[in-house]
Formats: sequence, structure tokens, C-alpha cells
Amino acid sequence: MICNRYCFLLNKARTDHYTTLINESSNDPKKLCRIVNSLCNAPQEDPLPPHNDLGQLANKFNDYFLRKIKLTRENVDHIAVEPLLLEYQNPEVKLGSFKPLSFQDVHDVIMQLSSASCKLDPIPTWLVKLCLYELIPSITRIVNLSLQEGRVPDHWKIALLKPKLKKLSMSPLFENIRPVSNLLFLSNITERAVTNQLLCHCDKNAPLPIYQSGFRKYHSTETALLKVQNDILLSMDRQEVCFLVLLDLSSAFDTIDHKTLIDLLESQFGVTDKALDWIKSYLSNRKQRVDLNNNLM
Repeated sequence: MICNRYCFLLNKARTDHYTTLINESSNDPKKLCRIVNSLCNAPQEDPLPPHNDLGQLANKFNDYFLRKIKLTRENVDHIAVEPLLLEYQNPEVKLGSFKPLSFQDVHDVIMQLSSASCKLDPIPTWLVKLCLYELIPSITRIVNLSLQEGRVPDHWKIALLKPKLKKLSMSPLFENIRPVSNLLFLSNITERAVTNQLLCHCDKNAPLPIYQSGFRKYHSTETALLKVQNDILLSMDRQEVCFLVLLDLSSAFDTIDHKTLIDLLESQFGVTDKALDWIKSYLSNRKQRVDLNNNLM
């Protein structure tokens, strides 16, 4: 009798647990897919290249990822590119500092973030959200100190890299593996707050190009594809010849020149003083660690 009761409660707890996970992941297809795979006993660890020592393999991964960026940059550094000149160079209204966040601001940012955790976090994200009422004063003060001082703590700039196969059907070779980067939860909160204020400043004083689709509210790959498809169909209706050129840029974000980026933010978007100092600090002195099958190297 007791054994049956125990089995019933255990099955109910398991059902409730996965029901909650599925409901929380309803808007995140990747996370939902991982949950389904775990329920179907699909392999959860990506295959790794042949190795005898995880430490040596982690160093090889780290060297490979860094060398790839270096080689990509060397191939494009000799190409002369004219800087993008916008109509609103040096806008009158400057963004000299980021506004301190209220408790409600921090609450909204945290609730918008996924519940995924970084292994470098002292406590998991789901527990932070569960105890948010008690933790939010401390979190708000820490985030505001970073914004006010224009500085990002060094330990916030440590990325945890997890090698993932681009496709499960591929062989576990270095060139078929991409790094998935995770940052501390506090770093993600502050980054999201800065992004929101920076985009708000751009919308009012230095509008982004109308066809810039990535990382903007109400803009995505879907809206970009719809625009392209619509242009093609309109051209076909006019019996015009259409050419579509697609570029696959390798490590596009990793090869952005930080000095050029900072100069553009200052000269064409009016980001100055403490706000610019924060961005400079965010981009400098970054480090990374490699996570191999739940082993941190």
C-alpha cells in the first residue's frame, strides 16, 4: 500500500515537473525541443573529437576558436571599406550616461530573460526568479553601480563556451563545431538594460536604418524575409529580372573591430562619457572557459 502510494506521488511529481517546464518553454522552440529529447531518452551530450584528456581537448577547442577569428580578420583587414555615413552624424542629443534602474525596471528585465542558467552563477536562474522579491534590492544596486561607474566587473566578462555540433549528422571535427557562449545572470541583466536604453536613444535621436532587422523589437529574420519576398514578387509582376545575392559571413560578430564600433557610437549615435565608458569596459579584457560534457576547464 505504502509502496503504491509512493509510486503514485513520484509519478505525479514527475508529471507536474515536466508540465511546468513545457509550459514555461512554450515560446522557446529550442528549449522545448531539448525537453522532448530528454523525455525520449535522446543523447544529451554532443560527441567530441577523439581525445585522451579533457583538459588538452579544452585547450585545443579554445585555440581553434581564437585562431579561426584571427584568420578571418586577417583575410578582411586588407580590404578597404568606406565607413557608413548616416544623415544624422553627431546628433544634438547625447547619451552621456545610462539611467539608474528602478526595482520595477529590473523585475521586468529579469522576467523577460529565459530561465537558463550559466554554471558560473552562484545560484540558478529559476531560484533567482522564485526569490525575486527578496533579491531585487541587491540586484538593482549592483546593476546601477555598474551603470553609474561606467565599468563592467571582470568576472562578468567571463564567457562559458560549450562546443556544439552544427548538425547532429556531422562528424565531430573542429570545423563542424560552433561555440555556444553563456554569461553570468547579472551580466545578462545589465546588458539587456543597456540595450533597451541605447535603442530608445537611437529611436528618438539617431534612427537606425529602416531595413536593419536584427536585434530590434518587431524586427526579425521573418520580417526581413517577408520584405525580400515582397520585393521579388512585385518585380516579377512588373516582368523585371530579379537577382538575389546571399552572403554567409563567417564569425561576423566576432570580427567586428571594437575601435571602429566605439568611434561610430560616439560620432554618429552620440554615445559619450559614462555610457561610452561602460561599452568600452564591456568590450575589453574578455575571457572564456570551455565546458566539455559538464566539466569546466
